[in-house]
Amino acid sequence: MTYNFEKIRKIFIRKINSEADGNNDNNLQNDNSPSTGSNRTSEASNTRESIISADSVSSARISTSCNDDENNVNFEFEGSFSVPNSCPASDESSDEGTQNQLKEASENLHLRPKIYTIACELCRTENEYVNGLKLVDVKFRSVVKKINSAKEIISEPELFSTIGQICVLNERLLKDLTERLNNWDKNPRISDIMKTFGPFFKSYTMYVSDFEKATTLLQETQNKYPEFAKAVSDFQEEYCKNLTVSAYMLTPIQRIPRYRLIMLDYIKNLPAGSEELDIAKHALASIEDAAKKINQNMKIGDNLRKILKVQERIRSKKNFNLVMPSRLYLREGILDKVSRREIQSRVFFLFSDMLLYTEPETVTHALRYKDEFDLVNMQVTIPADQTLYGENFGFQINHKRRRFILKAKSIEERDEWVKDLQTAIDDARSRLNSYGLEGTSSE
Repeated sequence: MTYNFEKIRKIFIRKINSEADGNNDNNLQNDNSPSTGSNRTSEASNTRESIISADSVSSARISTSCNDDENNVNFEFEGSFSVPNSCPASDESSDEGTQNQLKEASENLHLRPKIYTIACELCRTENEYVNGLKLVDVKFRSVVKKINSAKEIISEPELFSTIGQICVLNERLLKDLTERLNNWDKNPRISDIMKTFGPFFKSYTMYVSDFEKATTLLQETQNKYPEFAKAVSDFQEEYCKNLTVSAYMLTPIQRIPRYRLIMLDYIKNLPAGSEELDIAKHALASIEDAAKKINQNMKIGDNLRKILKVQERIRSKKNFNLVMPSRLYLREGILDKVSRREIQSRVFFLFSDMLLYTEPETVTHALRYKDEFDLVNMQVTIPADQTLYGENFGFQINHKRRRFILKAKSIEERDEWVKDLQTAIDDARSRLNSYGLEGTSSE
């Protein structure tokens, strides 16, 4: 096996080269050394050219602390680790084995403890995540290469940043998780795996820092070159399942906070006195440390930072992507949702294109996803008869899917929500009309 991970190379290469004489047991080579894995072609991307051979290191124990001033990476890692040196193309057959293994595992859920269910969910979502990474890193990269072959119109290193290395890292994580599920009876835990990979999640820092620049470059190039815009459109129609390439490029930003929520849930469901608890807490700490490091080095706008904060707080059973390139965070607050039987306290988030509402969880203080409503098909009104709701603080949301009453804590808060909602609705419809489309208002 070989390391094909630029961050690791940058961190370890200086130390390795200085100790190369007399340290043959490590068998580490510099950038010009041949890979012991599959051969790379001359068309390999710039972000994936550097390879460190590590046949013996894959079973050795590494313990080091280095600093990479260029990319603000500073972490310690102990344990064995090896990753494949290539990320295969994303197609339906590439993950067929994983899908079958997950299906087999799911059939035994009722016989397993809660932590097994959590492990299955982690593996399932990791499989979806890795397939999305491959879609961008392999399939979309090939589209860009083809366009650039005649004349370079977009920089591949700027567009893809380090997604190739992230793909390799998470493909190995998926492999280890899948193998663990297949042998759960022998080793019923995942915390040791997450502890091993936790420090390497700091490598997401560069990608997150480059994200805004990459998505802006993608959009500007589409605006400037119609042939590129058509190629992107055709690709999205064929492969992206009603999403955009930018939406798939966003997934690494969302993934680390998801690991944190999963490990919190995992720890909460460990049996009392479990010997795994310390390892699980160590894994959670390394993930939180990585998230903190990424957050400190993110070069993104305040709006995206706010949306990411909301994303971290929300738990959802479906594949929920809150961050979108054109989405703006507007406001949030606690409102009472009035139903026929009771009044329920809910946390609402208003964005430039939708209204999201969630349910606060008592124990974890996380927010459970409940529903979302696009603004184009929404109306907001203040009912004339406020006595129906006990106080003069209520307003009504009319959407083509459903209608409901919300109640604020004061008239001032109610009026602010109504004003902000109406402004956001008008702006959303105006943007839609500017594209030559017509929104459908609620009756």
